[in-house]
Amino acid sequence: MVYSRLKSQLIVVALLLCLSACSDDPQPGVGTVNTPNANFDSVATPDAAPADDEPANSEEPAGEESADPLIAEANDLEPQAKSGDPESDVENAPPSDEPVAELRSTTVGRWELVIHMFESELTAMLVDIQKTDDGYQLETVAESPVGWTVNESTVTEDEVHLKIVDSQGLEVDYQGQLHDGVIRGNIAFSQEGLDLASLRATTLETIDPESARKQAAGYEQIADMQPDENLLPNMRDVAKSLGDLPLAYELYVRLFNFVRNQPPADWDYSELVDEYVAAGQQWGERVQARVDLDVAYTLAITEKIPEIALEHLDKAEQELSDIDSEVLASRMTLTRGLLLINSESEEDQQSGYSFLEQIKEKDPLNLVTVVKMAKYQEDQGSTEEAIKLYAGLVTIPGIRGDISKIANMWKELGRDPQELDPYLDEIYEQTVFGFLESDVVEDAAAIENQQVVLGELFTGTACPPCVAADIAIGGLERTYPLSKLIVLRYHEHVPAPDPMMIADGETRLRFYEAPGTPSFYLNGTPVQGVGGAIFNAKPLYQQLSNIVKPLLEQTTDLSIKLSAEGQGETLHIAATVEGAEEPPESWRLRLCLVEESVHYHAPNGIRIHEMLVRYMPGGAEGILPREDGFAYEADVTAADIHQTLQATIDDARERYQVDLPAVSDDLDSLRLVAFVQDDLSLEIKQAASIPITGFDATAPVDESTAEAEEAEETPAETPASDSEENSTDAPESSDSSSETDSEAEAATEK
Repeated sequence: MVYSRLKSQLIVVALLLCLSACSDDPQPGVGTVNTPNANFDSVATPDAAPADDEPANSEEPAGEESADPLIAEANDLEPQAKSGDPESDVENAPPSDEPVAELRSTTVGRWELVIHMFESELTAMLVDIQKTDDGYQLETVAESPVGWTVNESTVTEDEVHLKIVDSQGLEVDYQGQLHDGVIRGNIAFSQEGLDLASLRATTLETIDPESARKQAAGYEQIADMQPDENLLPNMRDVAKSLGDLPLAYELYVRLFNFVRNQPPADWDYSELVDEYVAAGQQWGERVQARVDLDVAYTLAITEKIPEIALEHLDKAEQELSDIDSEVLASRMTLTRGLLLINSESEEDQQSGYSFLEQIKEKDPLNLVTVVKMAKYQEDQGSTEEAIKLYAGLVTIPGIRGDISKIANMWKELGRDPQELDPYLDEIYEQTVFGFLESDVVEDAAAIENQQVVLGELFTGTACPPCVAADIAIGGLERTYPLSKLIVLRYHEHVPAPDPMMIADGETRLRFYEAPGTPSFYLNGTPVQGVGGAIFNAKPLYQQLSNIVKPLLEQTTDLSIKLSAEGQGETLHIAATVEGAEEPPESWRLRLCLVEESVHYHAPNGIRIHEMLVRYMPGGAEGILPREDGFAYEADVTAADIHQTLQATIDDARERYQVDLPAVSDDLDSLRLVAFVQDDLSLEIKQAASIPITGFDATAPVDESTAEAEEAEETPAETPASDSEENSTDAPESSDSSSETDSEAEAATEK
């Protein structure tokens, strides 16, 4: 369903997650930072985007739940993430023992509430249930190691329903039914997310926090399992052998996740479905509903036994009808759309397409949806619409697709090949900024004495986790005008050499003692956790918006007056700080010439690079206040700028022994940005910007390049210029790699 390389990467990741799905180690994703000590041997390739509609999130920047709460991911299995559970070394935890108390035929007695995870289980609290004349009464015993308290309980002879409040005041809901002496059920942390949970008979008086977590029963059978070609059948065999242990269900959840990416050809899927249903049915109605939906979705994705898929989808829709969950509703809509569009009926296909359109409108990055819609339009002969959909796929950062397929379709329509790249840029912007609610920016009128907010992003073209930061911050720039928010981007040679890096940007990185890329500062204050893939951009945008909004209300008497007069290849600039009678010696005035928009298809998939710092008049160290004023005035020539840019390229060649890919250096749409910063507190006091006109900053013609072009007919006798060598030897970008030429075909032929 997705590109072949992407699928292979995902399968490897998924197999590894199978072996350590509950690892306490941080997973790659939001908050990831590339450090300056990264390996420079090769330019990094984009992160693999998660398969289907299951983004692999780790530390969500805005408290967002996992993009697929129906799947037990590495980051959403641990109850402490939701309830304050103390950290524990799961790997060294002792195996779980069977209950020492007698098996019971009613709910009366003492019970331990156990949360079941993939690698481990956690005893969260003890409760006593007694039968009285008024019915059944439940009381908690001792102190919960995770700070849980029972707020409300409903108990019968064979059922228990608990409403629990965690240490943060959030409500979790347990439902269980007595079966073979154990009250098996599940605990809900949200409308979507469930963990298996059980009340087991016990004689414990207290819970020792040090031993509250134990290794999951049966885990030793998979602990040494290898991620090879036999992994899936081995997992299935172990799951069948575990009987009614919680780990059996957890294995089937992962097994179906893997099957969606690489369905084994020789399996009997009817039997597989029966096994999954049997493993889930003893854990309560909510789990059964999730199993039904997971079965239907997996069979729809893999195009297996559609009649059984439809049967389970109908059951899931009925079982989940009273749950208000956009995630579950979207999954059901997507599943029905896939089943219909896969049918042989033209009427059903049209209905299925309508369902998929609903999903794409809400989630333009849903790969399964877009691939199906594009293939449908291609089959219908709607080439233009198919191109638009395929373009939306290949321009998603982190996805490598076959640009030649689109190019061929473009040619079939008689379009100019030179217009394809600008078209892809347009589709890219529509796709990656699809999370913005509207194209209308907030009121551009600044408040009186407005303090302009300054953001500084340290990023890199070869930095996969920089994608979320670049896109989210780009969303901020589309929401707030330059009269209120200015963002500067400094490109760094992290984790690999970057053709848009400048030495002054590296100086700014060291000035802040930034850990690497991405790093983001608002008014000189670091913002944590801005790294991640494209799927993290929307929640990160929401998080950053919440930080920026109160800053926009700040005022100051400080102002910066700017002028920029271009006369041919010379630019006269002037900046004067007003409103500060005696500025402290620690204050500095810094100026930047920034390019508003640069087209370059970077290895990490970013195509448009905005507010890119190209030159810093006066230097990165800044201008000190003087007795006669706090100002700067100078002439800058086009030659000054291009010599600085070329010096960076030459330095990269020497330092890293690489030829960087060519990036346009015509320096169109320049702006002058100035800001005042206290170098002791790092606080930005004020910022300002103006557009630059009348300045011809076009790169001077390299005489050796001109001579080479004139001698084009006899290239063997003419030495190639430096610029030609750069173009020839530069690392291939993601849309030109010969390895990806057939990947979109693989995606759409399925």
